[in-house]
Amino acid sequence: MIRFFFTSLLLTSLYINNVFAQSHLLDEGISWELAQYRKERMSNLQYSLEFSIPEDKSEAIEGKMSVSFDLKYPAEVIFDFNESADKLHSVSYRKNPNGKGKEKAVDWLFMNGHIVVPRKYTHAGKNQICISFTAGNQGLNRRDGYVYTLFVPDRAHTVFPCLDQPNMKAKFNLKLEIPSSWSVAQNGNEETITNNNKHKKGTPTNKEGYKTQSFYLDTPIPTYLFAFAAGEFQYKKYEEDGYNIGAYYRETDSARIAQLPEIMHQVVFSMKWQEDFTGVKYPFPKYDLVILPGFQFGGMEHVGATFYNDNTLFLPNNPTPDEQLKRTELISHETSHMWFGDAVTMNWFDDVWTKEVFANYFAAEITEPLFPNLDHELNWLRTYQGAAISQDRTEGRTSIRQPLDNMRYAGLIYNNIIYNKAPVMMRKMVKLMGKEAFQRGIQKYVQNYKYDNATWPDLIEILDAETDADLKSFSKEWVDTANWPSRKAKDYTEAYDIDYYGYTELTEEQIDALMNNFPKGGAKKMAAMMTLYENYLNKTIEARAFVDIMLDIANADDPLSCSSAISYMGEPLRELQIKSNAEEIETIEKKIYELSKSHSLTSVKTQALRLIISRAVSPSIVNELYEIWKKNDSPLLSINDYMTLSYELAIRMPAKANEILAKQRTRITNPDRLSQFDFVSRAVNPIETERDNLFNSLKQAENRRIEPWTLSVLYYLNHPLRDKESVKYIRPALELLPEIQRTGDIFFPGNWSSNLLSGHRTKEAYNEVENFLSAHPEMLQLLKNKVLQAHYHLQRSNSPVSVK
Repeated sequence: MIRFFFTSLLLTSLYINNVFAQSHLLDEGISWELAQYRKERMSNLQYSLEFSIPEDKSEAIEGKMSVSFDLKYPAEVIFDFNESADKLHSVSYRKNPNGKGKEKAVDWLFMNGHIVVPRKYTHAGKNQICISFTAGNQGLNRRDGYVYTLFVPDRAHTVFPCLDQPNMKAKFNLKLEIPSSWSVAQNGNEETITNNNKHKKGTPTNKEGYKTQSFYLDTPIPTYLFAFAAGEFQYKKYEEDGYNIGAYYRETDSARIAQLPEIMHQVVFSMKWQEDFTGVKYPFPKYDLVILPGFQFGGMEHVGATFYNDNTLFLPNNPTPDEQLKRTELISHETSHMWFGDAVTMNWFDDVWTKEVFANYFAAEITEPLFPNLDHELNWLRTYQGAAISQDRTEGRTSIRQPLDNMRYAGLIYNNIIYNKAPVMMRKMVKLMGKEAFQRGIQKYVQNYKYDNATWPDLIEILDAETDADLKSFSKEWVDTANWPSRKAKDYTEAYDIDYYGYTELTEEQIDALMNNFPKGGAKKMAAMMTLYENYLNKTIEARAFVDIMLDIANADDPLSCSSAISYMGEPLRELQIKSNAEEIETIEKKIYELSKSHSLTSVKTQALRLIISRAVSPSIVNELYEIWKKNDSPLLSINDYMTLSYELAIRMPAKANEILAKQRTRITNPDRLSQFDFVSRAVNPIETERDNLFNSLKQAENRRIEPWTLSVLYYLNHPLRDKESVKYIRPALELLPEIQRTGDIFFPGNWSSNLLSGHRTKEAYNEVENFLSAHPEMLQLLKNKVLQAHYHLQRSNSPVSVK
């Protein structure tokens, strides 16, 4: 779309179109060419942003953006704003760059989501451009009583005009007009404090019931890390060893709120660990947590205001070791980002994995001393190697480093490969060069590039100087190649080779030998379990035999290997429920259910019960679950578990569905959890036409705004027990993927695909996906990969041989 404004712009627009005609500068999104154009010409950016936020989320947010910057020479300046032209109210400039003096109107061009300021309004040295606008909504998450931003990777320009690329770092000033009862969490320090209550501070405005708060951040950050949350939040401050951090939250459960000291202790521990390892003090002026209901990710490393999902950070009353590890790994991951990603930022999003590899590699290192009684080698294998294999085994596998020519597709690069295979690579690289040499190199890397941008080759050059190892060849093999190696075992002991990353095929004789000599514990035991699971998936082990093996392992006393054994039973149990007779299925389900009653470890009881809640089909077991739900007093289950149980029972007991859901609703006291329940429970409605209407409503972006809840709806609409009724949803849901990618956040396309397909195993469902793929040969490969990754189990179920 092209819009010209003011008649005097005609000649200018013709000139600009002629100059840019042969380039990609004004392509939709932010092309690599546009990013280079701006980086070569502009520097020393500082934004001043103002937003007026109404309490009513249906009312528009008005804003103003002023940005000062240096130009090497007069040049067209191109801003990004992915909204309609009618949301731009004015564009002006100041000849006096210090913000003083009258603004003068600019004749500007709007094309493909870009605002072009002609060269005649610029000069070498300091410049300032001011734009007033109505804020877009895509990067804003507006809820009843609060709002928060989420701009990664390129969503800032869906809200305000900016230079939305990671290597155009800037300082930020922020002014918010908000309801007087609201509080604000954001990146920097507050300029004005009018009383001693930080939660309620601010200055009144002329608008009744509103106040203004102003903030500044003097350390440069990219636009994707700029953030704020404003609304009805509680606030707690925490101090430990001179570190002062705070938490904003909406939780009302006192038992969950009581976890905050432990959460914040782990943040401080992570900060101190990184300071010691990197030799660089925490690089920003403050650190707060913002704990949000329905947040799209586990966490997001916004400078000074890390956002977390409430259900990830707040654990149930009797958390399993898995849940405790997951939370600590998440906290240490997000805290590590303050050095890796925030202080040192990738130059372009083809290297986004470089911030994630550090965050996860160091998360494992930081977590280990906090849980001295757990086997961390075992946990490393199942957490990182296991998760990486889940995508590497599919046709949607990718290399760690992936090419990217436009930021509009940057979100599609995120996958298990960059989060989990990359740390596997880094651990092997550290082993190759030595821990001391690695630490020396990392310290130089952080010190050299703090508040700047760096590439993977920049890091390799620094590390190369610290070792005689051939890191460039290592990098080519591990980073630039999509590879899932396989081998035929020469001996059963290769099944527990913890250094091998790939598929080891076993013969029947080797499997028998392995079972007679199974490792007693530790990482080798985990490696053997992983090898057996891959052999099950590749159809060298029958489902029933594999389940029996996992049941034996689950009866041990090691919480992590027991947990993994239970999780590995999910897929073969589903296969048996499709292929076996009712008596055999009930026998297996009873054995799993018995684990939930008799195992010596409470955590294993909980995990076994959760598995049977999600998988049970035998009437006797379903009735047992119904009794557990009615009593509502199991110490193994949290309020979230009971919500899940009510959904699952509603599907299995349609005659009682309305009664179950109505009763469960009365048990929920937290208003945010109640909103979640009301949203999700619609998907288990026993009336098919109502479910059809619900599915059709998801075609509208405004009905997908709370992505975790939307994904739950999609899963339950395509529940395994309703797979025949829901095949009709597959094709239209897949056709929505480009729209899902355009309007959703980074994990949404992949999670949309997996939640859509995870309940299906039939030939009809398989054909729906295959026909979709055949009909769209032009589909962007990055997006197609998401479908192929989710399609794996359908391919396996409908193939007479293994899927490789």
